[in-house]
Amino acid sequence: MASYRSRRAELKHLRDELRGQGRTWAEIAERIGHDWNVNARQAFRHAHGMSQQNVADQWNTLYPAEAGHGPLTSKQISYWETWPQSGREPSITTLTRLARIYRCDTRDLLDPSHHEPPHPPPAAATASIDHRGGTPPSAAHPTTAASALEHAIARREEASRGTSEPALLESPVEIAGRVQWVSTTNVDDMTLDLFDSMVTDIIEQYERAGPARLALYVVGHRRQVHEIMRAQQHPRQRERLFVTAARLSCILAAVALDLGQWAQARAYSVEAFHLAQMVDRGEDLRAWVRATQSLIEYYAGRYDNALALARDGQDTAPGGPHAIRLAVNGEARALARLGDRRGVEEAVDRAFTQLADSPTAGPASPSLSLGPYCQARAAGNAATAYLSLADSDRVVDYASRALATFDTAGLRGPQALTRLDMATALVSSPGTADPERAAALAEQALRVSGAGQFQSVGQRAAEFLAAAQPWHDLPAVQAVQEAVRSGWAAAQP
Repeated sequence: MASYRSRRAELKHLRDELRGQGRTWAEIAERIGHDWNVNARQAFRHAHGMSQQNVADQWNTLYPAEAGHGPLTSKQISYWETWPQSGREPSITTLTRLARIYRCDTRDLLDPSHHEPPHPPPAAATASIDHRGGTPPSAAHPTTAASALEHAIARREEASRGTSEPALLESPVEIAGRVQWVSTTNVDDMTLDLFDSMVTDIIEQYERAGPARLALYVVGHRRQVHEIMRAQQHPRQRERLFVTAARLSCILAAVALDLGQWAQARAYSVEAFHLAQMVDRGEDLRAWVRATQSLIEYYAGRYDNALALARDGQDTAPGGPHAIRLAVNGEARALARLGDRRGVEEAVDRAFTQLADSPTAGPASPSLSLGPYCQARAAGNAATAYLSLADSDRVVDYASRALATFDTAGLRGPQALTRLDMATALVSSPGTADPERAAALAEQALRVSGAGQFQSVGQRAAEFLAAAQPWHDLPAVQAVQEAVRSGWAAAQP
């Protein structure tokens, strides 16, 4: 029987063994619960290899605290896990949110004895309550809609008793004034259509124009939409404004990320998701925002949070237009940084399977596309994921599939990032490294993207230089290093 240095090491071995067998999270949790005699909430946390603080961090990422309330702490997770022996009972909302984090059904987090809701007290028990004063409760406090209405009518009749006035109804003029008021709006459908077109144009041109040039333009329109929302519109018009506002805020989150302004990136993305939550049938919109939130956390190095946001987006709109982006751009790349090769392969395969059934508008979809990702986008993201796993052959394969499409479309961001991924792979292959070709690709990447335009390019270039350190004295590598030093002082999270 194998011996382990710690309980954590033994749990990790069991978890990895079961994952390797293709077991579901529920099956892994059930096994851990049985072997370690822990309840369902603890078992699911251990199944994912998470600490209570990890769970609290992901909760706060997915569900930011409202104004006046502090973030969730690991102590609260502990309270929920130790119930019912001690601690505090988790609410239905709590269990639903934990289930999103653990990727399971809400009922999975309750042990069998806790599945049934509490029964209401018997009628005899409520009949014995002392109401003090002897007045039957039905007379003092109406308990049904019918009795409440009767009570209100009786009070009005009592108040008007002794008068000879007819029933007091509103005048036609007053009614007409109210009709006029509810018909008032400060925006028309044509303006809303123009906003939709404007958002589409921004998304289409984002990687060609660059974030620095677009920032003031997008901020101006976001403020314009906010001012319109401060007045009155018809319900359907107001919902369209909420959609436009959410999209503009999400675009500004991406702009802030590319400019290295981390606090603004997170603030804009939280605003976008808050607006999206207020839209009826807004699942696709919320999934779209989650994709950008995941991207922000990925470049900030918070890979657990990036993974949680990507998975939450997929759970929000299963099979929706953003499922491909969330799987390969969000989930696969975060899993790669966390060292989960099997998870990466599963997420990449899932993305390409969905891609086969998801027609795109053209050969190269925008990075913030409102529709499905294209083949080139998915391949470029897969290359980045496999780069983190040091699988150079797959990096070059996937990057080569994507690069010609990006060059033809003139998409500066992916043109640069894909070249940098290939360059890093070429200096990371033991025995077959090609530093000269790699440095040439890196130099092309910096030239095509433009100095300081995309924070992600600067960050990826720094990763190339770290991998090329054994050839730091080559003139080609030194040229890249100088270019990064002079024009790519990438902001850090």
